[in-house]
Amino acid sequence: MDQGKTLELSIESLGAGGDGVARDRGQVCFVPGAAPGDRLRARPLQSKGSWLRAEILEILEPGPGRVEPPCPLAGRCGGCQWQHLDLELQREAKRDILTDNLSRLGGQAELPPVALEGGAGLGYRRRAELQGFHTPEAVEMGFLAAGSHEMIAHESCPLLDPSLDAAAAELRAHLAGCSPQLFRFTAEMTLLEDGALQLLLRAEDRACAELLPALESWKPGGPDRVHWTLRALDRRRSLREAPDAPFLLERMEARAAGADLSWELLTRPGDFVQVNPAMNRRLVQAVLDAAAPAEGEWILDLYSGSGNLSLPLALAGARVLGVEGGRGAVRSARASARSRGLGRARFRSASVEEVLPALVEEGKRYGTVVLDPPRGGAPALAEALAPLGVGRIVAVSCHPGTLARDLKAWTEKGFRLESLRMLDFFPQTHHLETLAVLVR
Repeated sequence: MDQGKTLELSIESLGAGGDGVARDRGQVCFVPGAAPGDRLRARPLQSKGSWLRAEILEILEPGPGRVEPPCPLAGRCGGCQWQHLDLELQREAKRDILTDNLSRLGGQAELPPVALEGGAGLGYRRRAELQGFHTPEAVEMGFLAAGSHEMIAHESCPLLDPSLDAAAAELRAHLAGCSPQLFRFTAEMTLLEDGALQLLLRAEDRACAELLPALESWKPGGPDRVHWTLRALDRRRSLREAPDAPFLLERMEARAAGADLSWELLTRPGDFVQVNPAMNRRLVQAVLDAAAPAEGEWILDLYSGSGNLSLPLALAGARVLGVEGGRGAVRSARASARSRGLGRARFRSASVEEVLPALVEEGKRYGTVVLDPPRGGAPALAEALAPLGVGRIVAVSCHPGTLARDLKAWTEKGFRLESLRMLDFFPQTHHLETLAVLVR
């Protein structure tokens, strides 16, 4: 590849990884920071036969959807890829990425219309994991650069809920000077229902002893407003755990079969939490509508986390078995169920890959399976569908590629894709959340 070569490219679309996509003499060109309709001059960085990756040298003519990013670190910080794009253009691009994956990789010749839901484009995150670096003079906190271990320090992030953004700034200021050492740390921060903060701080082992008194003296907003845990960065040692009782993440409400449902969603440090509360409420309602739980029927909830979907399904009358590998999350789910007297919601702390064959061997039957897996999807589910008697799949996915793979496996087992809904949980990024409903 000629390192001094430059290309003039016209950006046609956006790819699944967030890059602009162009073509040059038969090669597909991926250009970070590009917008559809851009005409630009770019320098190749990496070439792999049928494709190459390039960086923008000059925008000759901006595309119609290009906007001024709200953050001065856009393009450097890896937390966002699409701040330079109009919000509606972002959502249309995500819908195109979803349908392309399901058609091309998932073998879906005909797709139902994709219902698209979105909310606020900024200030939506109630949770963030920040990287930190402490020196005797100052503390820097931020996110990693795209595809790198370099931390991009920032004073503020427009994606964070303003209260969470302020708490991060207060923590940064409070930790400054707490130690004469240089050390790295991560701060996982979650806003709770009452405005309090849950903080899980992981630091290099040699600095933990000095961090203890610093955290004990941090009381923004008064006593008991920060529930903090301190662990070693290698996760092998815990120096201080928050009280064992889980904390109230959110009071939830939904409707099912004409009845109003309400419950409390509890959380512990390290539990998976949907970062966008407004969109999560829409997701919960959409799952209830799609599953349509009947009184007393058994529903299997895979990758159930702390009960985000299990609890409302049980409140609506179903008997639910939630399966989750994280022990802390299962403890939180059980506590939430106990707080509402929900004996119909049961949870197993084990991997889905272990539990599915065991359920088949036990002769269990579940008419509906609900699942919200991590990015790797649910490849183990297909072989268990027939022996478990599953007739409906309500699948939440954060990765269109693995969803496409799973849909292909499920439709080969006789299921039909009934509906698709895309929920924009992550504005300003290429990430998307999908709800797919399949029936047999």
